[in-house]
Amino acid sequence: MDRLYFGRAAVIGSGVSGYWASRLLLDYGNRVSIYDDRVFRHPISIHGIPVIHPARGQDYGRFDVVVPSPGVPRSFLERIRVPLISEVELGYRKLNREESFLFGITGTNGKTTVTTLINHLLQREGAVMAGNVGRPLSSVKIDRGVFVLELSSFQLAINRRMRFDVGILLNISEDHLDWHGDMEHYISSKLRLFSSMKQTDSAVLNMDDPIVIQRTVNVRGRKFYFSLENTSADAYWVSDILFIMGEEIFNLKMLPEASRRMFSMIHNRYNLLASALAIYLFFMSRGVDPAEEVRNRLLSYLPSYTFAPHRLQYVGEINGVEFFNDSKATNPHAVLHALRTFERCILIMAGLTKGSDLSVLREEIERRVSHLIAIGGMCRSLREHGFSPLCVDNLEEAVEVALNLSRGEPVLFSPGGSSFDMFRNYAHRGEEFVEAFHRLKELN
Repeated sequence: MDRLYFGRAAVIGSGVSGYWASRLLLDYGNRVSIYDDRVFRHPISIHGIPVIHPARGQDYGRFDVVVPSPGVPRSFLERIRVPLISEVELGYRKLNREESFLFGITGTNGKTTVTTLINHLLQREGAVMAGNVGRPLSSVKIDRGVFVLELSSFQLAINRRMRFDVGILLNISEDHLDWHGDMEHYISSKLRLFSSMKQTDSAVLNMDDPIVIQRTVNVRGRKFYFSLENTSADAYWVSDILFIMGEEIFNLKMLPEASRRMFSMIHNRYNLLASALAIYLFFMSRGVDPAEEVRNRLLSYLPSYTFAPHRLQYVGEINGVEFFNDSKATNPHAVLHALRTFERCILIMAGLTKGSDLSVLREEIERRVSHLIAIGGMCRSLREHGFSPLCVDNLEEAVEVALNLSRGEPVLFSPGGSSFDMFRNYAHRGEEFVEAFHRLKELN
């Protein structure tokens, strides 16, 4: 009971995260107040508790704990002088830790794919997916089992005691600097994935990422590495064959053509390495033959794995020109991953850059991009970084211009910025791109 009883608790944000956080706090006898900066047409309440507006300017010093929703500005949180705890950590505190196995997944890019892939591969174990994808952990009714948690830098920045049997750090590059303020705070937040790790826990790390390697030197626990470049890693590729601990595990040629095409992309080779190595460690902890179990799971479940939309999603073709929707690429490094999948392409970019340095794209754009198209504010951002994009007003125009310019090169929509300048979120932006494609296809 004491793990979730604080006394007086304030929840900031009345969305899904706030709803379930307040429900769990109430269930454990806390007195809960809920705040939100959003203006609602009519007064609202959650679990019978009126939502108070605004969240800013309130006296949080009278509370014993504050639970902020992800994305509440850091500058706001730093003025609060009582303990902060995230919704996902509230859910964590409910778990019977001794009878549970937890995967924690973070990184700038690839988190959702690795989280959903591990969850898919461990479906026989009844794995529960939660955190930044799936459901809020505080909404999960069971308190023991296998949990696969995607964790954002916002959630990890205030991590107090979450510990993972396998913590996976996929990569680190500039992102969310508008919230973190600087790269050091962003990196430090990601590294809090390992802050409570025991020596018997495992860290799965990207050997090809220099920041990951440099900053995880002092991580407690056993370290295991995956790499596309170095066969001394614990998990690596030789051509289309995946190896773990020096043992051949899986050949991509065993997959159906559509799945093979997706998993052959560079970013998905990394994602599959990390996922396979993580479940290898899970089976090793269970005392079974890990190589045989991983081999069996990949053969059984990879063909039925469905990639989430908006991450290098194949949309279709018009007059032989293929279109790809990568709307989830909200930072320049995600665009780099996407570009390296193509020899040549037409690139469409859009969105708010969140303080990121677009110049990191220069080499790959010069090498691989025949035409660079920018929508809205991205046009100005690219020009400020020395690029000369063709600027258009909306997605509809961008898709049409790209088709007219193509001499057979595929069209890649990989925005490189957040969606909030013109869309509700990256999913809405991706859906609009797909719809623009289908409207254009009808005309051709």
